[in-house]
Amino acid sequence: VGTLHHNALGLENWLAGQDTHITRFDASLLAQWLPPRRPTSHKGDHGRLLIIGGDHGTAGAIRMTGEAALRSGAGLVRVLTRSENIPPIITARPELMVHELATQAIEEGLEWADVVVIGPGLGQQEWGKQALQKAENFRKPMLW
Repeated sequence: VGTLHHNALGLENWLAGQDTHITRFDASLLAQWLPPRRPTSHKGDHGRLLIIGGDHGTAGAIRMTGEAALRSGAGLVRVLTRSENIPPIITARPELMVHELATQAIEEGLEWADVVVIGPGLGQQEWGKQALQKAENFRKPMLW
């Protein structure tokens, strides 16, 4: 990567107080995690990703995250976002499963998912904070 730059985004004190193992991943590890796919495999055999985000005016962030997940090989990708973001996202990427971010959708999505990404376009308003609170006790792999 050349020079690697890191910014803890003001979370240095919080990260220091957590029982969290932070690891840098790179492409050399992919072969260990992603075995070759069978030619007859189904997308449901390749993981379920839940992405939460996309507050007012940030539909692009959540859409690009979903698109990147699809391009990188995620099997099924579900997006939870603001209701007004749903039509433009599914128009651009109909293979994304897009739903309104609501309490029941979060609970169902967290149970359904193998991995969760939370934060693209989430913002700092109460809407995003509530989504974080619902997900903070989830015990599967997450990227915040």
